[in-house]
Amino acid sequence: MKLMFVAFTTTRGGAAKAAVRIKNLFDCLNSDISFVSIEGGDMALPLYYKITHFFSWVVSQLITKLQGQNSVVKYSLNIFGSQYIKCEIKKAKLLHVHWINNETLNIKDFCLLSNKSVITLHDEWFYCGAEHHALDSDSYERVIMGYNKKNNTVKGFDLNRLVWQRKKKHYALLNGVIFTVPSTWMKSRAEKSYLLRDKDIRVVPNPINTNVFIPNRTEFILDGINTDDFVITFGAIDGGANRIKGFDLLIKAIQNFAEKSMSLEKVKIVIFGGKEKKRSSMFGIKTIELGHISSESELAKVYSRSSITIVPSRAESFGQVAAESLSCGTPVVAFNYSGLIDIIKHEKNGYLAEPFEPESLADGILWYYELSDNEKIKVSTSAREHVINFFSDDVVREKFMSIYKELDTRKIKIIK
Repeated sequence: MKLMFVAFTTTRGGAAKAAVRIKNLFDCLNSDISFVSIEGGDMALPLYYKITHFFSWVVSQLITKLQGQNSVVKYSLNIFGSQYIKCEIKKAKLLHVHWINNETLNIKDFCLLSNKSVITLHDEWFYCGAEHHALDSDSYERVIMGYNKKNNTVKGFDLNRLVWQRKKKHYALLNGVIFTVPSTWMKSRAEKSYLLRDKDIRVVPNPINTNVFIPNRTEFILDGINTDDFVITFGAIDGGANRIKGFDLLIKAIQNFAEKSMSLEKVKIVIFGGKEKKRSSMFGIKTIELGHISSESELAKVYSRSSITIVPSRAESFGQVAAESLSCGTPVVAFNYSGLIDIIKHEKNGYLAEPFEPESLADGILWYYELSDNEKIKVSTSAREHVINFFSDDVVREKFMSIYKELDTRKIKIIK
């Protein structure tokens, strides 16, 4: 089986991280697998294609400004695409397509994916317009009913509708593809969407290496953290810069928690994923920012040293941070919404707060803070068991291998 992975990048962002992990699942099988991307990948992009792609991306980003929308979500047009990526896709026998925005592939060329592709959705862009998430009910109504002038939700030029119309036109030629989504929440959303309601959509979660993300509470020493401290951890790409990740909601929740707590002397906050390392204080709680952590083994130590991890995201297609934390035996507090519902089981391995109420998030922190030592051990054990049973490498590898074989067999029949 000759398989090619395709994505914009292999080096940054949650989608890239998940794509690389999925590809790595099959390295041990000695399969003929390659990874083609604009950034990173197995083959360096020739300089000419790098330059042309950069300028097309800049133009695309400038056009998105016409929408005049001050939104927390990202927009992608996919009106140019990389000629290099297009040529590689044409040559491929079997494809696993991941996040292909930032002008990786033109929408009109999506038909090249027909009858030989698994497409994994890492956000909602594939069934939205230009936006990557439909965060409110009005936006999601357009996803279900279709984008027209009457249900316009933007203030400026409605690029969402124009991109959606292009998708509608060219998806008619996108046949024989198996879509995978990392959560049951996302499957439900995709199946109700106007664009994907007639497509083959299956749930396959992102893999978690439970041999790397493993409880380890004895060896890791973090300066400023004592062994008996209650450590609240938060992690996201670019720290608090990405509002989808809900850092503003976390701050309000910490303030609420601080007001309700009798003593904050033994409480510490750890933040990773930002651009710099620094120390500060948040409502009287000592805060340590670790910056970007590239090593998974080091990240696992941070989770293990934490008492609880907070994931205050407004939307998660899966919830990578949550699953990694649980694998290390550290419970998670998050909102009862999106892909996190598959990962967190309320008051068993974590706490699902009322969306999107900071006070409810604070109640989740207090819930675990006030548990007895024996109750905390029970929650920690349940956390790791859930990840092993549903998200471990072996479980996810088997699911994807079954899909690859099905698609490969189907492709052979079509050729005959």
